Formats: sequence, structure tokens, C-alpha cells
Amino acid sequence: MAQSSTPLQFDLFVNVGFWITLNITDASSEYAYEVVTVASNNFIWVCLVNINMGTPFISALELRPLKSNLYPYAYQNQSSAILFRFNYGPTENEIIRYPDDPYDRIWPWYRYNKAIIKSINTTENITRYGVDNYEVPNPVLQTAITPLSSPNLTTNSYDALSYIPNFPGYYMVLHLTELQKLSGNQSRQFDMYLNDWNWYSIEEPPYCKASYIYNSEPDIYSHYVYTFVQLSNSTLPPILNAMEVYWPMTMQVNQLTSASDVSGIMAVKADYQIVRNWNGDPCSPANFSWHGVSCNTEEPPQIASLNLSYSGLSGKISDSFAKLQSITRLDLSHNNLSGDIPVSLASMLKLQVLNLSGNHLNGDVPEALMKKNNSGLLLLLVDSCTNCEGHSKRSISKIIIIVISIVVVTVLAVIMGLLLLRMLNRRSRRGGSVEQDTQIHSELKIFTHEVLKSITNNFSQPIGKGGFGIVYHGYLENQTEVAVKVCCLEPTQANKQFLAEVKSLSLVHHKNLVTLVGYCKDGNNLAVVYEYLRRGSLFDHLRGKDSSSALDWKMRLNIVLEAAQALDYLHTGCGMVHRDVKSSNILLGQNFEAKISDLGLARMFSADVNSVISLSGTPGYMDPEYQLTFTLNEKSDVYSFGVILMEIVTGEPPILNARERIHIVKLVKQLLSKGSIEDVVDSRFEGEYDTNSVWKVVELAMMCTKDESANRPTMADVVVHLKDCVQIEEHHQKGKLEPSEKSDMNSGSISTSHSAGISFAPVSR
Repeated sequence: MAQSSTPLQFDLFVNVGFWITLNITDASSEYAYEVVTVASNNFIWVCLVNINMGTPFISALELRPLKSNLYPYAYQNQSSAILFRFNYGPTENEIIRYPDDPYDRIWPWYRYNKAIIKSINTTENITRYGVDNYEVPNPVLQTAITPLSSPNLTTNSYDALSYIPNFPGYYMVLHLTELQKLSGNQSRQFDMYLNDWNWYSIEEPPYCKASYIYNSEPDIYSHYVYTFVQLSNSTLPPILNAMEVYWPMTMQVNQLTSASDVSGIMAVKADYQIVRNWNGDPCSPANFSWHGVSCNTEEPPQIASLNLSYSGLSGKISDSFAKLQSITRLDLSHNNLSGDIPVSLASMLKLQVLNLSGNHLNGDVPEALMKKNNSGLLLLLVDSCTNCEGHSKRSISKIIIIVISIVVVTVLAVIMGLLLLRMLNRRSRRGGSVEQDTQIHSELKIFTHEVLKSITNNFSQPIGKGGFGIVYHGYLENQTEVAVKVCCLEPTQANKQFLAEVKSLSLVHHKNLVTLVGYCKDGNNLAVVYEYLRRGSLFDHLRGKDSSSALDWKMRLNIVLEAAQALDYLHTGCGMVHRDVKSSNILLGQNFEAKISDLGLARMFSADVNSVISLSGTPGYMDPEYQLTFTLNEKSDVYSFGVILMEIVTGEPPILNARERIHIVKLVKQLLSKGSIEDVVDSRFEGEYDTNSVWKVVELAMMCTKDESANRPTMADVVVHLKDCVQIEEHHQKGKLEPSEKSDMNSGSISTSHSAGISFAPVSR
């Protein structure tokens, strides 16, 4: 078909992130687009958006699973879209994909000028290192191009994407594998130039072994040209096997509708075969939200109301509606619904209005719904039923009843509160009695001061110091070891901090948080009793009393991963900020399992509004934004955790040199500017670590310690990245490299970056 004078254009989105504007000009051509993205829940939305330049269409949509360690620049908050992927040197028009590539990536051949460039190839098997971020298939790496007579090789040129707002730049990946067995004085050395900038120097790519070079941060130019220049002392010209170019796409994961709500609304859609515009994410982007669906402004958004009136629904009322636990209003009126009203609707705890009128329902209203209706918690609208006569007449008066009920309950609560306070005051004046705060979990053990003296052998074995007191070792009657933290603060401050820690520990339950056994509030004697962690703290093993047993890299990774999981639980599961995250508050059990302790400074926070509170924390770990603004949110814990990540890499404390007081973040940046990870890593590792995993942790630490909290990842993101690091290190330990395979070039994973950003391997000069 001939070229169209009016090209078809429409936008592609992945979830709520803009991908690309398609420009279809030739109906006889194939248009294929690819993106590497991380699934944040069970659904991935690929949306075709009409921009009034023709009707969008799609011929096929294919999803291919990748290993979590592939493509290091694709993670939860960022996807990577492909600009091109080329295989250099194969037979003309040859395209390599599945089954040669198990991930079914498409590797088209690169059209080159045979007058100045020749191809070389091998039938030898291409081996790879223990960790390979790209896993390029053998047939791609078994061919390459090299100049015929010139010492230079210039590849294809390309431009920035002008139609992408604030063009983010490109990630480039170059695959370099030597296919000729060099002998005698033969050598292949060359410089790579991006435009006029010396991007990297290559010294003898490894023979028949997969290696690659990539930039860890995108390079931003208006035009891109790669030139490979042979060095004067090299006997062979440059070589190139394959190349991939991507651009980063910001993925607003926190703008995706809550996964549970998505699951529920998709079930409703399937039950009634609803069409409308119900495609893509239900709530985001806001201007494309589903018809009849109203969402709140939470992060992630939740479905607040659902209006399906006059929608032609038929059959029974589905139990799937009950999965939408955030809904306050559900309107199913004026449809052809029949049968009984399901009791499952009563489980929708936030539901305030339920309109079922204009249907063909029969039978009784479930008793649980009637109780809510009669108590004023729910406004139920239904045409007729045998047990709800006169309910519609009561609807108007419900508001008055609710108001009166609230007033009565409030007055009674005030009276009861005054009586309780008076009673507690009387008890405290008696002295020596054990006071039980009604806000503390009732299942906890309550200890008297005398019992604590017995447990700790009269407080004879101190083992540490916590947020508000000294910690002693002790034994319960059944010989269970415990840690007893005894308060040594002023009574007013002590009572406040004591209650904070006891309440915090009694409310949270996670395998990586210390378990609270009980407490003592015996007059002015305050103490907390919790499980004993035999191995001490992470601080002890990095620099403290147990520093002689310096943990190896994999052990440190596992410890910080478990600590990160606990913080993620506090943030997302409890809405709580720890406020004093540090290596001495990460305790270790017998098998070095990690548990976070010392919640005495913890505060509940709102997901909508940051809390402004008094400044608390430990110097060296404190969020600089928090120190300036006194505004606390969960990203303050993220900053502190980033400092801990730098501690496990370097083995150094947060503040170095008592006189000059150099912060560890500044130190790491200074060392990285030299381009060598060896200057950063704890010398006690003695080289026993995978370079990729260390670089990834360093990069993560730098992200966590950014000055502006909005630019830091969430603890959920941190957990994902650390799991990848653990996996990389496990692969490394399963097949450790020979010493000759550990040089910069031969590591098989060389990352380049000319910015101040951090890469996963040695940076370019």
C-alpha cells in the first residue's frame, strides 16, 4: 500500500506511564515496539490512547517473562523502552529470536557497507560469567563486524526523541566478544567515543566469552554517534558483536489503583461482561478513569464509589462487589438484577450508601445489612422486602439519629474518661502497685520490679544501652533468655517514651522485629522485657565488640534485606516511622537472622499529611531534610537505612574522623569519583564478593540518601533491589570466578557513566 498523506497517530501507555507516540505511515510495514517493565501486581496495563489522529489498533500483544537480574535499568519505578537492538555481522536479513533466544528478544541484522566493513564469525561456544545482566544468545555473539582497512569503526547514528517531554536520554549496551584466537604479539585495543567524548577504553575483549559495557545513567544528547578508534599499540582494529539502546520511562507505581481493588473490579467486570471504557487502570490517569468509578486520592488510589445504575446488569448480585473494601457508595439501581441480596455486602466495612432499587430482587434483606441500616451506619435503598417495611420513611430521620447518637456517646465517653482518670490517680497515690495501661496489649506479661530483680540477678549483667535505658541479660522461670531494658530517664520523659515503645511493640508483629515479652510499670520503676538476640547488633560485628568476626558480604546482604522487610512492614502495614534506624538497632539471632529493635521513638504517620514533630534520632543517621523542616515521613527511615547500606559496604561508621567529622555519604562519593569499587569496599572481604551486587547496593544507598525525600525510593523498592543483590551474590558463590577472570575488562559486566551517578561496575575514565 502507498504511503498515507495523513499518518495515523496514537499514544501507547504502560500502566499509567507514557511510552511512545506511534506514527503509522505505511500499512504494508510492520511496526513493533518493546519495553522492559517490572510487574508491580497481577495486572500490566498496555493502553492505546486516541489523540484524535485516527483510531488506535493493535495486531498482537506478547508478554515474555525475564529473570529479575536482567536489565539493571528496569525496576519498579522505571521501565525501559527499546529504540533498537542490532546483531552485527550475521547473514543478510537474518533475524534471531526464539528458540535461539529463550526470552524471544528480536535481534535483527545490521546493514553495513561491505566495501569498508567485514564480518567475522566463529562456531565456538560462547561461555558467560556467573552473573550476566543480558544473557545475549550465542548466535548473536558468534558474529561481529570489524573495519577492512581503516583503524576506526563507526556504527549507526540516531537522534533524541523529540516528541517525549523532557527527553531522559538513552541507555546504551554494547556487547563485545573476541572471536579470533590471538597469538604472539597480536592485540585488540581501542577507545570508544560517544560523539566527541571518550566514553571507554577497551583492552582485549575476552575470547569467546560474553562481555558487555553499559551506562548506569542515561546519556542525554540531541544526536548520538559511536566511533571505535584503534589504539596505536594495537595490531587489530575494533570489533562489535551487538548493541542495544533504550530510553527510561518513569513508572508511577503509587498511582496505580490498589491491587485488591483492581482484583475486585476486574471480577465484577467479568461477572457482568461490562464493556464501557473499562480498560487499563481503573483510577489512573485521572482523565482516563473508568466510567462510574470514583477514586480517592490515597497512594495507591482506592475505589471510593461505584455507580452501575442503568447499566443493563442481569442475574444475581455478585459476591465480587464485597472485594471492594474501600467503597463508601454502591449504586446498582435500575438494572435487571434478581434473586436474593447476598449477605457478603455486609462485609463492606466502609459502605455508607447501598442503592438496590429498580431491580427484581426477592427474599429478605440479610440480618447483618438490616442491623447496619437500622443503626444508621448504612443507608439501604431497596424496593420491597419482607423484613424492611418502612425503611424508606426512616431514611431522612437517620441523619438526626446519627447526630444524636454521636452526641450521647461523646458525653458518656467524657464522663467515663474523667472517672477513669480519677481512679488511676487514686491508685498511683497508693504507691508500689502495678499499674496496667489500658492502651497496652492485654496479652503481654506484667512484671513487678522485684520479679525483674530476680530475673536479672539484681541487674548484674548489662549487655547494652537502648533508647531510654540500660539493657540487662536475664532468664525467665522456664530458663528462656530475655533482655530487660530498664528506664533511667526523668519520670515525665520516661513515662512518655516507655509508653511509646511498649505500645509500638505490642501493636506490631513481624519475624524481623524484636518480640515483646512484657513490661513493668511498678510505680516509678519502668522496664521493657523482650526476646534476647544472642549475636548482638550489626554494629557490634562491623565495628563494635564483635568486629573481629566481620560478617562476609552475603551475610551482610541477608541481614539488611531482613531489616528492610521489617521497615517496609512498619511503613506499609502499620503506618509507622521508626525514627531511629541505625546499625546498633539491628539485632542478630543465633543464625544471624536480623530483627529491628528500639521502637521508643516510633511515631504513627498519615499517608496524606507529613507529621511535624520534635527532632529525634541519632547523629549520622538523621535525614537532613527532616533536620531542616522538622517534617517527618517514612522517607526519613529510608535515608537512615541508606547510611546502613554504606556501613555494610565500607565497614565504616556514619561519621568518620572525630575532628573533621566527615559523613559516610560524602566519603563514598569522593571514593567513587576515582572509578574503583575496591577503594570503597571493606578490606576485610579480601575480594570475596560479586562486583555487580556491591555496585548495586552502593547505587541503592546513594538513592536512599538523596537530599530531597521525594527522590528516595520506598522501603518496598529497597526490598526488591536487595533481593536482586542477594540473588546475584548467591549465583556468584555457586560458581566463583578464577582470579584471571576478575579484572575490569574480563568481569563481563562493565558499566560506564560520565555523570556523578553510580554504576554497577567500574566507571569510565
